[in-house]
Amino acid sequence: YKHFGQFAPLGGEQAAAELPGDWVSIGHSTQWLWYGIFTVIALFYMQQASELAHTLFGRV
Repeated sequence: YKHFGQFAPLGGEQAAAELPGDWVSIGHSTQWLWYGIFTVIALFYMQQASELAHTLFGRV
């Protein structure tokens, strides 16, 4: 297990992040960083689901 940090939404378009190396960030830029990371993760899982559907059911 490798801990890569934590994100917490604060509301009002703000978030807080605690990342390795005792790096802490709070504010709007952190919220946009969270949006970016969330988007990349969501796209990764969508691709995985698409590949699984293709494997199970043929071309979807």
